[in-house]
Amino acid sequence: MLCGWLCFIFTLDKESIVNTITQEKENRPIFSKKIRRFAIVGIITFPLLIGGYFGWQYYKENFIPPGKIRILIANFDGLDPKKYRVTEIILEQLQKATKEYTDIEVISLGDSITAQQRSKGIDDIFKQYKPSILLWGWYGVTEERAIVSLHFEIKKELRPLQLLQEELSQKIAVAELNSFVFQERLSKEMAYLTLLTVGLACYKAQEYDDAILRFTRAISQTIVPVEMVAPAAIHLYRGNAYCFKSDYDSAMTDYNQAIKLNPTHPVAYNNRGNVHTIKNDLTQAIADYNQAIALDSTNEASVNSRCF
Repeated sequence: MLCGWLCFIFTLDKESIVNTITQEKENRPIFSKKIRRFAIVGIITFPLLIGGYFGWQYYKENFIPPGKIRILIANFDGLDPKKYRVTEIILEQLQKATKEYTDIEVISLGDSITAQQRSKGIDDIFKQYKPSILLWGWYGVTEERAIVSLHFEIKKELRPLQLLQEELSQKIAVAELNSFVFQERLSKEMAYLTLLTVGLACYKAQEYDDAILRFTRAISQTIVPVEMVAPAAIHLYRGNAYCFKSDYDSAMTDYNQAIKLNPTHPVAYNNRGNVHTIKNDLTQAIADYNQAIALDSTNEASVNSRCF
């Protein structure tokens, strides 16, 4: 602002002098023509520089390169956040779980979201910050008990994953909150969900190597938020990714695990039947197709595959 103001003064500032011939007062510029020209250039370019600077800052904060996954974490609403460190621990754990992936960034919103803001406020946050995943929630504490509510919001374009529910609410002993045991467990559950979601985004984009890496890293978290996602899902999708890469042995292992975790999953039986067919084990293939049809009589894929 000061530079712009000085340029303005250099252009317009004049002094009153007496003409030695006419003896009349005249207003003449104080500064030379060269300085005034320089000042005019400054008046024109200064706003452009300022606008460019702030535009660049906005660009850096809000532009996400194609293929980039942004995970945005809001401050958990609750008393004494420095004591319980719910937001801080989740942020640290997610950054740790995703640090090897250059296409994932985990950032803090720096503000909390209340239940009253969920409808309009969430939409505004997705428009402004363009996250792929948004985590937010709140917690309340009494002398003996605590309740924590967490919301896992996924951008509409990245929804191949059907969550059983988007909210996770748990009542726990205050001791678990004070010792950070609950925060650590919650962080691992969110790391699992995050890596699963990102893996599905890669799977949807037919980037099967990247999908497998993220699915595998999610499985390594060991703690699964079973209230929000069926554990068999990640093995089913990883098995599919292996199939697309023609790694049928690995696919079979994942389909076996998916069926072990959920013996009533018709798609897992159907897909395992496809692998048996590829391996020319037709007896096992027919058995899997029969089971898929028994679990879902509308499954035309299994009927057609069995006939083939």
